[in-house]
Amino acid sequence: MKKTVKQAYKQAPWRIQIQRFGFIALALVGGTIIAFLYLNISAQSATAGIKIQQLESKRANLENENASLLTEWARLTSAIEMEKRALASGYQLIDPEDVIYIVVEGYTGKELPEIETVSSVIGSTSPIIKPSYTQSLWEWFYEYILIPDSNLKVLP
Repeated sequence: MKKTVKQAYKQAPWRIQIQRFGFIALALVGGTIIAFLYLNISAQSATAGIKIQQLESKRANLENENASLLTEWARLTSAIEMEKRALASGYQLIDPEDVIYIVVEGYTGKELPEIETVSSVIGSTSPIIKPSYTQSLWEWFYEYILIPDSNLKVLP
């Protein structure tokens, strides 16, 4: 036989109303907190986006200014402009046939820098990665812990 438990009295109606109000208030507070966090994160994202746009705009302006300065520098150092400034400074144009070249003994001239060719770079025998970086953890453990050498090895 199954026994049923009967409660002696019911909950008071005002307690049920307080419990319902508490659950509703808890849901509203939770929703408000979630909405506040969402709006806060959205505001921070929008602020970061605006800052990024401002920095990109500043970068574009600086790149344009650099290009303008390079153009101005190229104009100022052009052959025509340099000739004008040289003539204004008192230099004169000469005929190449009137130039006298003097040979100086022992002067070998300006040495040109050596430029590596592709074949010398490809043919190099030095490893790109150090051997210590190609050794696995197990190999290192075996070499230095399990079978230690009598001579102390120093890691490269």
